[in-house]
Amino acid sequence: VLYKTTKELGKVPTNYEKLLEVRFDLVLQKPDIYQVQQAETLINFAFFCLKDAPNEEKSLALSLHGFMNAYPYYQKDSTATKLCQQAMQIWQNWGRNLQQYLEENQGNEKKFKFEKK
Repeated sequence: VLYKTTKELGKVPTNYEKLLEVRFDLVLQKPDIYQVQQAETLINFAFFCLKDAPNEEKSLALSLHGFMNAYPYYQKDSTATKLCQQAMQIWQNWGRNLQQYLEENQGNEKKFKFEKK
């Protein structure tokens, strides 16, 4: 919202990428503490790529990885449950089915990758 009101949307992707890089390292060190936060950042960035700066491939990749980070905690953390649902919603908004994608690609190399630079 702040970026929309200040007309600085161009800075959003860079700021998300910096935050994800920091969180990526934290998740590797302490996943039980930081993995759901990482998922939340990924989902928020995916929504940005859906609504504010449409980019289907990036939005789908970010939401996929947000789902994958939240899923291990979905039964014990209500935030993780909500994030998994939001990831599915993002895919639906693009006319895609996340659950079907996961079932079809289980154990295979993923089409969408989001890796630390």
